[in-house]
Amino acid sequence: MLSMAILVMAMSVEMAIAISVASAVGGPIAWGLAILVIVGLVFAHIKFMNHGGHCMQRISQHRLRIFGFEPDCGGGHLLVRVLRSTPGVTAARFDEPRQAVCVELLSEVVALEEIVAAIERTGFRATESREPCPCC
Repeated sequence: MLSMAILVMAMSVEMAIAISVASAVGGPIAWGLAILVIVGLVFAHIKFMNHGGHCMQRISQHRLRIFGFEPDCGGGHLLVRVLRSTPGVTAARFDEPRQAVCVELLSEVVALEEIVAAIERTGFRATESREPCPCC
């Protein structure tokens, strides 16, 4: 996050320099070059800050049925903690009465199979449910 802030500050300084040079030199050519520099920096900002990436990634929701779960064993909290720490998972909620977990994930970052594997590493088994997920 700090590197992004430094990048934005550097781009702002570069834009200020481009405007200062155009003001000092004057004329339509200098201002045209300053505008080109600023437009280039804006496109670089969009690319490096990944505004076209994470904002446009598809979020999908899945309900997974959990097997091997004993009520009041604390397993629901463990599942949610493990899932929320998995890269690509944006939300997770455990539904104890249905023994199911709803997971909201970035499908370009993490596959459903990886989510199932993370659940199975906790000692539970999981299969995808056909019920819709009133997630998270």
